[in-house]
Amino acid sequence: MGAKCNLPESEHEAVLAQFPAYLDAEEEDRIRGLFPQYLFFHMAEDFDDSGLDSSSKPVRICHCTNCHETFEAVRGNYARGKMHHERLNCPQCGVEMEGLAVYKFRYDMHSLTSWAKVAVARLLPDGALLIEAGNAARSFTWDELDGDIGWSPTVRYYFKRGTVQEWKRQTIWEGGNPVGHDWAPTKTVVDPFPPNLMGYNDYYGDYALIGYGEIFNSKDWKFCQIEDFYHYEYAADLAGGDTARWIVKYLAWYALHPQIEMAVKFGFTEAVRDLIENGKKNARLIDWDATNPPAFLRMGKQDAEGLPHAGQRF
Repeated sequence: MGAKCNLPESEHEAVLAQFPAYLDAEEEDRIRGLFPQYLFFHMAEDFDDSGLDSSSKPVRICHCTNCHETFEAVRGNYARGKMHHERLNCPQCGVEMEGLAVYKFRYDMHSLTSWAKVAVARLLPDGALLIEAGNAARSFTWDELDGDIGWSPTVRYYFKRGTVQEWKRQTIWEGGNPVGHDWAPTKTVVDPFPPNLMGYNDYYGDYALIGYGEIFNSKDWKFCQIEDFYHYEYAADLAGGDTARWIVKYLAWYALHPQIEMAVKFGFTEAVRDLIENGKKNARLIDWDATNPPAFLRMGKQDAEGLPHAGQRF
């Protein structure tokens, strides 16, 4: 079970109106960084749209999807051979990636299209979080070698201290044809991507969070301890870009129970894990409605005397 949604119905429309209709350029670029990177190459005389002058002598032009630089390949700055499907380092940014010959593909380069599970978080001026989760697709054409990002959000979340809400995208049908979509509220907050352990590729529900730095440097979320918790319990480095499950559920529970900060600091990470994975509060061990650390840990005054932060209030 997840945290119970409690945003008053009268406020739903105003909150949903704050979600942007599109990803901004920085969000798209961060999503591009989730995918494998390529060093594309082609001959300048065959590809005049590169922006570089053609030569009477064919010149190999390279474009790196990581640093977005286009440059002429000269002796010594690329691997010998044709580079197609070879591992090599971009001479501009130094990142290792796969080399690909542009004209080994048709114009739409359809075989290179790939998808990623992504949650995009935006911080509002009042400290609330807007989170959209969905499938991001990266596709290429001969004219778009940085990769075009397609975005299809399927779930939306709103988290603020004491308030959480989730909406799922629903298709509107008329006469058997889709004519649009709306956002239907849910009763509880669940993770955006359920695991799928059937089929050829097992999927365990992991996803990437875009906007991590902005969120956890803000005063409302910087003490949520999510980074330490994921390090202890899942060996995941969220700050380093690792994917993981239950990120959204963790933030929802923290919005309702900021006591999670103390639980992680005092080493009760298993209790927090049980909360976000199963919705169990371990009431015999922890009082999630307490307003100070001793009461939260169900400790008497004498036992709490040496407790760090004993006088702090949540």
